[in-house]
Order: sequence, then structure tokens, then C-alpha cells
Amino acid sequence: MMKLLALAGALLVINACTTQAWYEGARQKAINDCQAITDSVARQQCLQQLPDYQHYHQQREQVKSDK
Repeated sequence: MMKLLALAGALLVINACTTQAWYEGARQKAINDCQAITDSVARQQCLQQLPDYQHYHQQREQVKSDK
């Protein structure tokens, strides 16, 4: 029973890490797209619209709890 609980815990940690890695990869692509904008004001606005993983995760949990 303890081994099963340890395995379940490990899977949750791995899943969370995978989700964060996926998000950070997509965010880095968006950052690169923003950096390609030549107008500095538009570039800054683009970069400011990109939430970090913690903010994304909080929003996601809020949406899930609202259902």
C-alpha cells in the first residue's frame, strides 16, 4: 500500500513538472515572437501580456474550481 501511495505521489510530481515544462516552452516561443517586434512600445506590451507559470497555474485552478 505504501509503495502504491509513493508511486501515485511521484506521478503527480512528474505530471506537474511536465505541465510546467510544456508551459515554459510555449511561453519562450511567445517571448521570441514578442522580441521580433521592432516597435519598442508594442514589444513591451507584448511581453507584459505573458504571464509566468505561477500566474497561469492560479488562473487554471480558478477556472477548474468554478466549474
